Amino acid sequence: MSRASAALLLGASSMFATMYSTQAILPEISSDLDVSAAVAGLTVSVVVLAVALGGWVHGPLSDRIGRRRVMVASAGMLVVPTALLGLSAGIVMLIALRIVQGLLMPGLLVVAVPYITERFSGAVQGRAMGAYTSSLVLGGFVGRVGTGLITEWADWRLALSLLAVPAGLGALAMWRWLPADTVAPSPHRLSHAVGEHLHNGLLLLNAACAGLTFFGFVGVFTYATFRLTGPPIGLSLGQAGLVYGVWLVGLLVTPITGLAGRVGPQRIVPWLLLLASEASDFMTGETLVIDGGQSIQ
Repeated sequence: MSRASAALLLGASSMFATMYSTQAILPEISSDLDVSAAVAGLTVSVVVLAVALGGWVHGPLSDRIGRRRVMVASAGMLVVPTALLGLSAGIVMLIALRIVQGLLMPGLLVVAVPYITERFSGAVQGRAMGAYTSSLVLGGFVGRVGTGLITEWADWRLALSLLAVPAGLGALAMWRWLPADTVAPSPHRLSHAVGEHLHNGLLLLNAACAGLTFFGFVGVFTYATFRLTGPPIGLSLGQAGLVYGVWLVGLLVTPITGLAGRVGPQRIVPWLLLLASEASDFMTGETLVIDGGQSIQ
């Protein structure tokens, strides 16, 4: 792996780890800050919304000053709110810091893809894109399972603040090893691009399908630990957090999506959605037998 690919792997994985870092430990946050599950869940929801809003800033900004600058700067600034999470005096401060995190994340999550396609070519581009894709899976795993285990061992505040360390290392690695890119401003204004997108029916359909799928995905993963740690299952927070290890399945499934380039995404996506639907029906429709012979639906 080249230094550039390693920098992308570390930078993107550390940033994505912070995105869902509160997801596995929501029961502990809810109990410690004396808020409901719905309110605690806002620490995930506000980040997703902030990322969507921040993309409108970081994308055009990278057109003007360069992709690498935006990526490195956003990764470096992310260290500050991440480190401060452990000092949250209440849910309001925690949510506010999570919003700041979300606004900074698109600086890498959104900008990295055009940076890779513009800066690299051939086999090098493939390795860089592979490192970036793998980093998102790795970051999602560490951000969920890691925080769950650390929270059980120590404290949720420490678990969240410790993520500032890999975030800082990722920013440093990208600053040292990512090649500089050439600034090439878009010939069209942002409003013109948005107008074209809004008149593209296929693009809007794709966005709607992706949004609805992601809605179900986030909903299940966000509140799973409340179900798993509560009666009658009664797992510890660390044990419940291990459930997020299924995130690593993405490393096995990702190569399948490469078939889209050969047979067309319209033939692959429906089957993937059907598979996800069947898996959801299986999980919710089967009876789970736990210790003592007790069962739940």
